[in-house]
Amino acid sequence: MSESAVTQSATFKRLRQRWQQCQQGSANLTFIRGDQREHSCQMIDHWAASEGLTAFRWRLYERDTCHPFSPLLPLIAQVIRQRQISPEQLLDGIAVRNQYRAILLRYFAGKSPSRVELPLPGELVYERNFAASLIVSMLRWLAEQAPLCLLASDFQFAGPSTLQVVKQLADITSVPLMLVIALDPEYIHADERIQDQWHGFVEWLDGDQGLLETNAHEAAGAAQAWPESPFIMAKDPRAMLRDCEALLALMCLPEASYAAEQTERNFIVKGLSHDTSSRLHLQAFKGHCLLYLGELDEAFDALDSILEQAQLGADRRALARAYRHLCWAYIYKSDLTQALSCGRQAVNYASGLADERERANCLFNYFVACNRANAGFGLERIAELLQLLQQLNMHNGQIYVCRNIFGQLEHSTKLSQPQALEAAKEAIRIAKETDQRAGLAAAYHSRAVVLESMQRMHSAKRCFAISERLRNQLQDPVEIARVRNGFGYFYCQQEQFLDAYDYFNGALKQVIKANDVGETIATMYNLAWLYLMVRNYRHSATILEKLRRLMVSQHSSYFAYRNLHDVHLMQGVVLVLSGEALRAQQCLERSKRLSIPMSQSASLLQPILQLLLADSNGEDRIDREATVNAIEQRLATSVRLRNQFQLLWLEVQVRCAPSRDSGIAILEQADGIKVRMPAGWQSSRQWLLGNEAVLVNLPLPTLELDHLFLLAQQEARLNQLWKRMREVRLISALQAIGSDASSESVIARETVRLLCGHYDFQVAMVVNCQTEQAEVMAVHVDGQVQNFPVDELAEDVRDYRNQQLLLNRSWLFRGGSQRLSSVCVLPLRDGNLRCCQLVLVNIDQPYSPSKHDQEVLSLIGNQLASQLLAVRQKNKLIELSSIDTLTGLANRQALQSTIQDEINRVRRYSGKIGYMSLAFMDLDNFKYYNDTFGHDAGDLLLQWFADLLLEQLRDVDVAGRWGGDEFIVFMPETGAEQAQFVGERILQALASKRGFTEALSKALKRPVVIPQEKWLSCSVGVTQTDYRLHAPNAASMLTEADKALYQAKDNGKGQVIRFQTSEAPAQ
Repeated sequence: MSESAVTQSATFKRLRQRWQQCQQGSANLTFIRGDQREHSCQMIDHWAASEGLTAFRWRLYERDTCHPFSPLLPLIAQVIRQRQISPEQLLDGIAVRNQYRAILLRYFAGKSPSRVELPLPGELVYERNFAASLIVSMLRWLAEQAPLCLLASDFQFAGPSTLQVVKQLADITSVPLMLVIALDPEYIHADERIQDQWHGFVEWLDGDQGLLETNAHEAAGAAQAWPESPFIMAKDPRAMLRDCEALLALMCLPEASYAAEQTERNFIVKGLSHDTSSRLHLQAFKGHCLLYLGELDEAFDALDSILEQAQLGADRRALARAYRHLCWAYIYKSDLTQALSCGRQAVNYASGLADERERANCLFNYFVACNRANAGFGLERIAELLQLLQQLNMHNGQIYVCRNIFGQLEHSTKLSQPQALEAAKEAIRIAKETDQRAGLAAAYHSRAVVLESMQRMHSAKRCFAISERLRNQLQDPVEIARVRNGFGYFYCQQEQFLDAYDYFNGALKQVIKANDVGETIATMYNLAWLYLMVRNYRHSATILEKLRRLMVSQHSSYFAYRNLHDVHLMQGVVLVLSGEALRAQQCLERSKRLSIPMSQSASLLQPILQLLLADSNGEDRIDREATVNAIEQRLATSVRLRNQFQLLWLEVQVRCAPSRDSGIAILEQADGIKVRMPAGWQSSRQWLLGNEAVLVNLPLPTLELDHLFLLAQQEARLNQLWKRMREVRLISALQAIGSDASSESVIARETVRLLCGHYDFQVAMVVNCQTEQAEVMAVHVDGQVQNFPVDELAEDVRDYRNQQLLLNRSWLFRGGSQRLSSVCVLPLRDGNLRCCQLVLVNIDQPYSPSKHDQEVLSLIGNQLASQLLAVRQKNKLIELSSIDTLTGLANRQALQSTIQDEINRVRRYSGKIGYMSLAFMDLDNFKYYNDTFGHDAGDLLLQWFADLLLEQLRDVDVAGRWGGDEFIVFMPETGAEQAQFVGERILQALASKRGFTEALSKALKRPVVIPQEKWLSCSVGVTQTDYRLHAPNAASMLTEADKALYQAKDNGKGQVIRFQTSEAPAQ
């Protein structure tokens, strides 16, 4: 037997053995080294034929990297077609009820799938894992129906997502599934990211699987025709874009990013850069892919370019979409300040749009930002959002909104805890119906939080446990950390401090390992609160200081349900309880300097800290009774705050009591706390007796945050860079307005629109201060603002005389009708004179610009003033060059230009516009006035005649001074007969002036007598042109009218003569 025959026998023997194992119910993967494509296919086909089995084949090419889960999904499609299984039957078999059902049904129908909803920030890992698990589940189900053999050649072209699924298939053992894969392990991809994934897969093969070796000398039969993916690279890039969407729909993110780059290059090669709509669609797709891959800088580059294009076009729908994309990106980045700003802009531009899906997406993104920043959203908006989400079958959005409604309890008195609980139950119901497992885990968590606030502790603990079990199954470290934080907070309220510490510490390890800065901040705050509860102020202060540094270095202001106010104020409370009143006072001042609104918990911490500081310093700078009453009232109106702060408030009352006896009396009255929190109650009593001690000795966890600080600092620097780039782009866009606009109002209008979009002002306007009353040249009002008193504010700011920017953080109208959160006023100066005011307003959102922001605003104000001055001077020059300075009518050049423009218009609309007429006028007896009363009187006469002309003409007619005492009236779309009537009407009006005798007497301040035969009159020559007979010509019309004028002069003056031609049609 030859060596090749031995090799062939060994390879076939191994394959035959594995197929027999598969038929007995054991799954296996077989990898064959296939350096030569045709030989691999021939060898595999020869083996399949020798076994007499029905195998499903797929040959891969480099383009398969841009197909979702190729070759597995194409092979599944082959199997169900040959076995006559409907896609619905397959999906029912694996119980797919969420949006992936619609995605896969479109795929199996040969259509391009797309996602109805993008993955939520907290569910990204789950979405990727779930999409991959669907492929595994479909293969498992098909194999359970009958033993299944799948053959794939050239597997080195498979995408990273497919490689991960194959690794999962290797863990399946008890299913009759055999997958034979030929590949070239030495292949090198051109794209570095794809190559890294492939290299990792080859290392996995070498370590866990191994390869069957073949060679080119093995005997093999003729190969069958192997199916393959269609060649898409030569297609229209817009079709390639649909293929990209299919990758994103099934969460094949690395492949989607790679395909987006390929499509972008193809747009350039095909010369389709002019297709703005498709290019912006591609930028949005690319930005989201990069966002989900964690490449935030590149993602912002793509998404920010969409806003730049949208701002140039001033299209509300495009602007809404651009701000929506950026809002989503900032949510992923945990920059909630910018997320709120972009979300508000998106909702503003989307309001009134007929596109319900765009409105729903904008509202939803803004709701997510508000929820994460613990900001109010509004019950009416929630109702509108839920209605839209239900109509559009956006189940993920419905679940998220319903499970987070409880976060609006602090912002609405109309919302009750039972209603929030029912909403959480509704979220659970929808999640179960649609098989949204991540949403189900989060909904149980939300239900537990609401139950805890309602003091239903047993039910809350059960829901926390369900959520923990579900999240452990999902294997998402950040989600596991969230539920551990929830459990830790629960145990902290129960005074089970050791259990709380274990959960918080476990959560901290998870989020630090996952490099999730946002959840790390929330966990550190929870730990600091735990140490405060057990009276370990030193550990609490240590964690809070690191937390403060982390947030400041990242330029982050918000985290879960709280913000930077909470950190500063809680740090102050800890320090004053430790006896460091001076440092505590500094913390209070830091909080006061913040421009963001306080959270509900911070609004309670602030008066508590003020009360402790006043007691520590022995001063009465605050009204103690009023402060205590305010705290009591706040605790009485918020169950969540009462549950969280009642023990701390009891300790503060005891410490601030005027005597030990009064402190003991306060303790004795707190029966509820004594029962619920006996350890804390007893600790306060021991403090009164002078025996202060830590309740439980909890060690300080290892806070290895150096890499997070480094990441935060790098991110902060990049944020500053992005901010500068956006400022440069804004200034460039404003400069472009000045070069293109022809009026001051256009410049002012576009400037305030762009400023509102960039800085998130709710109202912006330009006020003209040179008129007797304030005149609003342009105003832009946020779509959510109703009945804003624009004119009243304009009157209030018009007398502001300072030369610098005015920033008023609490503007009260003079009439006392309204108070604004902040008003910026920038004087716009024309040389040394103040001409206008640029007014920027935030009604209910505090705004505190940095020194750099103030400098940029001042620069923009100076630039706007220069642009207004330039366009004013330009228009003045144009006016001087086209207006007769004596009469105010058009001059000779302007008349000729107007006549030619009308002639060009007539030519464009040939056959629709027939006539145009021209009247040539010369004043009679004008020389008499000049000689008798002087040239000044002659000038007055010309002005009075010009006014008379304008009174007798239509708005569309153009009157001008041709020279001396000659005038021309041009009448578009007017026949000669009608023009002759106009001329006669002018003569009658002139005769009624009786030679302007009375006006001249007043002007000369002496009686004037003018003989009737010397009264001012005029001779008029009228002509017309008819496009139906010949093309109009300006020179011919002027010549004809001039001839008619001289004929009127020859006939005795003071009359209208119409030029007659033999070609003129009967009228």
